[in-house]
Amino acid sequence: MRISTGTNATTWARFAFMALLMIPAFLFGLLVGISMISVWPPFGVFMILMSLVILGALAFLWARFYQQAYWLEGTVLIQRRPFGSRRCDLSRAHVIAESVSPNSPYNAAPLPRLTAVEPGGRPIRLWLRVPERRNALLPAGELLALAAAITYRRPHDEQARFIAEGLRRLADNPFGAA
Repeated sequence: MRISTGTNATTWARFAFMALLMIPAFLFGLLVGISMISVWPPFGVFMILMSLVILGALAFLWARFYQQAYWLEGTVLIQRRPFGSRRCDLSRAHVIAESVSPNSPYNAAPLPRLTAVEPGGRPIRLWLRVPERRNALLPAGELLALAAAITYRRPHDEQARFIAEGLRRLADNPFGAA
């Protein structure tokens, strides 16, 4: 099941438009820099460096948007990353719920986020209210699926039960939680 986070079509369209503007600027800066390197070396080097900064900014934005997709396959939460994916079995992982202020232009208020870490693995952080979608809450079905995955084969794990109950409450009453 795909989790309703990640970049929507409008954001990808904005990114494509920005890329259409930035790629010619990168090429222009690079060509001017290469042609000016023999005439006025400081200006040529400056133009080459500025064109590389433009290319780096474009690559950073692509990577930032690209890694915001998540899937839940059974009990395994998968995060798409620029160079592969990160997987975490929620039925075995240490899962915590936290309130964190995102670095977002939409809101500086703390938002709920799940962090899951398997023993020896790297953490996966999943926003329950997505900052890039104006703090939209994940749909109830996805919250219930996450709760089921966390408690699968862990009937006596108090922390897993506590987090799953919180997810179920959030799914039942989305207006009751901030």
